Order: sequence, then C-alpha cells, then structure tokens
Amino acid sequence: MKSLLFLLFLIAPHPPGKMIDAVAAVVEGEVITLGEVKQELQLGAETPKEALERLIEERVLELEARRTGMEVKAEEVEEAIEEVLMRNRLTRQELKELLRREGTDMERYRREIYFQMLKGRVISRWIRPQVVVTEEDLRGYYRSHRDLFRPDEQVHIRQIFISWKGGRARALRQARKALSELRQGRRFSAVARRYSEGPAAPYGGDLGYVRKGDLKEEIRRYLSSLRPGQLSGLIQTPEGVHIIKLVERKGSPPLPFEEVKERVREIFIEEALAKEYQKWLAEARKRYSIEVKRWESP
Repeated sequence: MKSLLFLLFLIAPHPPGKMIDAVAAVVEGEVITLGEVKQELQLGAETPKEALERLIEERVLELEARRTGMEVKAEEVEEAIEEVLMRNRLTRQELKELLRREGTDMERYRREIYFQMLKGRVISRWIRPQVVVTEEDLRGYYRSHRDLFRPDEQVHIRQIFISWKGGRARALRQARKALSELRQGRRFSAVARRYSEGPAAPYGGDLGYVRKGDLKEEIRRYLSSLRPGQLSGLIQTPEGVHIIKLVERKGSPPLPFEEVKERVREIFIEEALAKEYQKWLAEARKRYSIEVKRWESP
C-alpha cells in the first residue's frame, strides 16, 4: 500500500482538446491509441516508446488475469482508496478536488490503483515464491553496492528541479526538454539557469557538496550507479522531477554489513522481484498477438 500514497503525487492531467486517435499498437485485437500514449507520457514515461510499453504491459496483465482467473474487485480498489484517504487525512471530496486541480478524476485514479494491485498479485502468486535469498546473496550484494551504505559520503552534485506545483504535464515536458538539451551537449549550468526552479538555479544548479544520507531515497538510489560526470534520467519525487549530474564523491567507509543487513535484504529482494517480473512479462507477451504500428511520436 505504500505505493498508493505515492500515487497521489503521480496523477497526470488529461491533455486538453481532442485526443489523437491514431493506432499505436494492437494487443489481441484491442487498440492502443496515440492519445493513450500521450496520457502515459504525462504520467512520467520518459519517451513515447516507454509509454507504449507500459500500455502494452497493462493489456497483457489484464489478459493474464482473465486467463488465470485472477481478479481485483472494485470493492478492493475502493478499500485501497479509503486507506489512502486515512493515511493522508483527506476526505473523499478533498481527494476529488486534488485530482481535479491536477486535471484528472477518480475514474483515472481507480484505474491506476487497479493496475498496481493487479501487478502486485502477479508478483505475490508467481514471482515472489521463486526468489530465494541466501546469506551469500546478501553479502555479495553488499560487497558490490557499498556506495548504497555510505551514509556520510559527500557528493558534489548539480541539479535541475521542476516542481509539480505548476502542473505535472508542464513539469515533465520541461524536464524532458532540459534532459534532451543536456544529452545534446549543452552545458549543465546553462540548462539549469533556463529550466530549473530550485534555489541553486542562478548558480547553474550547483548544490556543492552534500551528505548523501540527507538526499531523498530516489536520488540516492540513482546516484549509486553514476560515475563523476554522468547524468541521471528523470527522477520523480513527491515534490517534482529532478535531473542530477554527479561532479565528484568524497569517500567514507560503508556501514558494517550486520548493521545494514535488513536494508540489504530489502533492496536485494526489490531488485530481484523487478528482474523476475520482467522475465515473467516477456513470457506472458509471447502468448498474445501484439502488433506495434508505425506512428509519429507525440
């Protein structure tokens, strides 16, 4: 249910005006339109290809649910919404108003929760039982990911930050433009001054050295895979979307294995489940007719 809380910050507005109904793909005779791809881009997909893959995944999940008799009932979705309301101390009307300001509605929100629950059941039924974790696995992961467990490590980073406050669609659109310019070789400082809404924007997004343990979990996880000089992709947090450039690291010793063992276990299992889910999805896709059309990217 933790993921349901995050959904409150990840709801996208419907694009204004008439949707483009060009066919992007057909899954077992069911059409995915270009309009749906555009909506998925507003939910956070970095590229049209990624957006289309998400939509195909949803169709395959539904087909597998029918094939195997697995279901998520409407009452269960409503119970999940009630839990979100309680945890966030919101009334249903306040949630509706929040969604309205974001340009969406309860129907769209229910669908997002439905697919998260459906995916969770796939993982619980078919994938989680296959993931066996040994002490050796954990120690091996710890040795190869020590950077994750250096809470006092100092990192010199630059950041482009765009808040959700001006609208999710706008933030993602601006962030994609910024990332595209960076990948084309524009100086980070120039792009940050143009796009960033963070306090360091006038200084080219330069945050100087910060303690990695003080950064948000989403950013810490991304930083662990970056080498000095490398860029992140779009990192989404409840506050907005971030693009990070790692400038330099100042090392510190990792915490002892026994002290972080349970955290190592959590991360290891999370990554193992994600990997096995992708294998399951690849096999599931083979059972169905999937035709991707040639179309112009939105």
